[in-house]
Amino acid sequence: MMRNSKILLTAASLLLAALLVGGFFMYQLLGRLSEDILGTRGRISGLDSELQNLKLFENFLADTALSRERIKSGFVSRGNLVRFIEDLEQVGKDGGIAVEVDSASLAATPEERGPSFRLSAKGSFSSLFQYLLTLENLPYEIVFEEIHLNSATGEKDKIIWSAAILIRLISYEF
Repeated sequence: MMRNSKILLTAASLLLAALLVGGFFMYQLLGRLSEDILGTRGRISGLDSELQNLKLFENFLADTALSRERIKSGFVSRGNLVRFIEDLEQVGKDGGIAVEVDSASLAATPEERGPSFRLSAKGSFSSLFQYLLTLENLPYEIVFEEIHLNSATGEKDKIIWSAAILIRLISYEF
């Protein structure tokens, strides 16, 4: 019986030692799995934050679409120079003055910063002045390089003003 007790005690001790070793390895494995889970949660949190930022950016793009389109329309390319010239003439017509584009020349180099236009306009002084203010407020970036105003006496001693204007279109896409 004593012998059975020693065998039983030895078997129980070996089983206990095996359980302790197995428990230790399980503890180590669970620790690594826990670290992996925390790392995965961190990546998920980062990706979720990135997704929220992308949605915010998408909303920002949608909200600013009109402003971006307005800014884009302020730039003139070679293909829509005719529209720009028509805008110059239409603004004059709307202000009650006759405007003609006498000449247009494309910039020879990018340093010249866009094409130039020589305009002639006729009308009252206030209409010409208003036309210049309106040109300045068009959605294009325009630089006035020369402005010459002249007056002449017309019918019934009415003073007619004429202007020779040289402008450069800075908001030009090469």
